[in-house]
Amino acid sequence: MFFIKVSFAFLGRMFISLIFILSAIAKIWDWQKTEETLVDLSSKMMSRFSSHDVFFQVFSTMFSSVTVVLAIIVFLELVGGILVFLGIKVRLGAFLLIVFLIPTTIIMHPFWESPENERMFQIIIFLKNISILGGLITLMVFGKVSDKSASKES
Repeated sequence: MFFIKVSFAFLGRMFISLIFILSAIAKIWDWQKTEETLVDLSSKMMSRFSSHDVFFQVFSTMFSSVTVVLAIIVFLELVGGILVFLGIKVRLGAFLLIVFLIPTTIIMHPFWESPENERMFQIIIFLKNISILGGLITLMVFGKVSDKSASKES
């Protein structure tokens, strides 16, 4: 029974972490294009607010150095994903991925602002991210299945 629990725990960690690891690698692989995408995104975000709005100030400060923002994003995805995948410091890895996922979901998939023809797609992606968030919260609370926790329940 212990082997089955540990095997399924690994599969679960692998499935939940792969999307983040592969996404980080893709960003590194095409760094320039990702920076351009972030510049476009920051322009769109800032255009939603007036220059006196606190959100405008936050986004303009946050995206003043796109390279630094991108480095932080890649760090959170890659390190968090690897920690979860390998079962090392799973709670920390899950926390790093949560820190990445919450703002990403809100910023990248605002279905409430989407045109009618895109709204359902954005809702589905938003809910997919919420589902992943649920898995990450579970990992953060319970950590990985270890020798001690799995053998106690056997």
